[in-house]
Amino acid sequence: NKSIMMILYALPNILVLLLSCNVRLCSSITTPVDSLKKFPPIATNIPWWENSSTATGYDDLVYTPVSDNFDWDNRRTGVSENWINGLAVWSHYNSDGLSAVSNNDKAEDNNNEVINNNNNNKDDDDDTTDAVQNHHYRRQSTKYPIPWTTGRMLKSLREVNHTAFELCSLYEEKACGIGFRSFMKDRQHNMHPDVDDKLLQHEHTFLQTHNRVTNDPKTHLPPPPPRRCDNDIDDVITDSSSNKYNKLAGSSQATIVQKDSATFVGGRWLPSSEHAKECLRVTNVKEATTSTNESEVSADDNNNYRYMQIYEMWLSEKVPSNNNDRLSSAKEDGRKVGLFCIYNGLSGKLLQFFRMNEVLLFEGKSGIDPKTNTVDLDDLEKSLSSTKNIAWTDSATNLLTKDVHASLSSSSSSSIKEVLSTRGYTNVVGRAVKNVDILSGESIATELLPPSSSGTERNTARPSYYFPPSSLNNVEEDYFRCQFEDGVYMCIPKRFHPDMEMIGLELGCFKLNGDFHRVLAVGDRKQGKFHTTVYELWSK
Repeated sequence: NKSIMMILYALPNILVLLLSCNVRLCSSITTPVDSLKKFPPIATNIPWWENSSTATGYDDLVYTPVSDNFDWDNRRTGVSENWINGLAVWSHYNSDGLSAVSNNDKAEDNNNEVINNNNNNKDDDDDTTDAVQNHHYRRQSTKYPIPWTTGRMLKSLREVNHTAFELCSLYEEKACGIGFRSFMKDRQHNMHPDVDDKLLQHEHTFLQTHNRVTNDPKTHLPPPPPRRCDNDIDDVITDSSSNKYNKLAGSSQATIVQKDSATFVGGRWLPSSEHAKECLRVTNVKEATTSTNESEVSADDNNNYRYMQIYEMWLSEKVPSNNNDRLSSAKEDGRKVGLFCIYNGLSGKLLQFFRMNEVLLFEGKSGIDPKTNTVDLDDLEKSLSSTKNIAWTDSATNLLTKDVHASLSSSSSSSIKEVLSTRGYTNVVGRAVKNVDILSGESIATELLPPSSSGTERNTARPSYYFPPSSLNNVEEDYFRCQFEDGVYMCIPKRFHPDMEMIGLELGCFKLNGDFHRVLAVGDRKQGKFHTTVYELWSK
């Protein structure tokens, strides 16, 4: 299976990215509702972070350089000498499962067909065959995406020194997803003979880098097609220019979009439409070699090209250790929501989408040494229920109040923008980070603050809910736009189409207090990158 092989090839780099950037949530900022009445509306398709005073009214937004160590110093992973543990639920989806909610008119009819196709499409040699879809999700309404497998994981982190931290994750078999099993170690057979918890173990040490930029040296792109110059002579593609594109495509960065709230991890570079079409052409030629004479294919077309587009988004918030605690004394990183999507960068095809809900373990169940202790995930989950942890209900589902959940259920075919507008979410604060240089990770940032309580109002325009406009058909046709049963919302491309000049990636989530926050990455092929990442907190 070609898709599985592509994912297997990329997994070492995926595992390095996963779980590296979890963060705390700062206190919510609220504004009296009466002050919102004076906010004038702004143009729907002009985002507040573009800093055009005539168009948006935000004439005092100032972008300042982000320090080189900001994203490392403000992380919330691996900052303690002792192990910090979290219990998580992984849910893995394929395109069929996501499509089941993209067309709600056919969703009910397709429910059983999608489930059967997911099981029938598994390769007999794939080590995820036994990770079948949980019966809970077989009965789930198709207004929500259908995962093909769901499982739990204990995630543990600790600081090694001021320039490194360590991750040790213990997985149930069915939490591994496509191909991950081959990178896990059997704890009893390979590592700890005295441990008999039937969990799989993965370890990694993260090292500090400049602006948290890393590079995949295996990235290898076909060169872009020659451009015609004024003198009608083709540009020459040199080895140095090809190497430049490989470095850009292989570069990845971890950015804390909002301190204590949101993180975006992944490549920033985007090939031009012409370059993307050349990558797609090479991919099509390679696929054609299975049904044609290979001698008819040029040597250049048979190069071992490799380009994976891997993106990771995180949202986090504080959670009281029990229902009697005040939010002011709540635990940072108490609840984390993660989104991961993997694309074949040459063809633009979505290979895999998976997401995670994680809850921090509190006193009495924290401080577990994952390398030596036998771990009972059932016992850990029961402890969360017994302490009435409000972020963990029915395997991290149904986190919303009935009121907000009803809004989602009644608007399952609508965008989150419409849900927020009908529920009165009009107060917005946030932060925007603009990429200056891909390879160095240099960036600048600005903040959207609430109106001043003094006589002088600042940022008095009311932001609209912005998502990059589709350059092909429409957002519904070009994107998977899904709401999940736990109040999480995402919008990701179905495919990185070469003619898709503007591209967006979005993860949003209703917080436990009823507010909504989201992280958004905005890309433009003409600019050659995801140029802006944004965090917004919406409240009433």
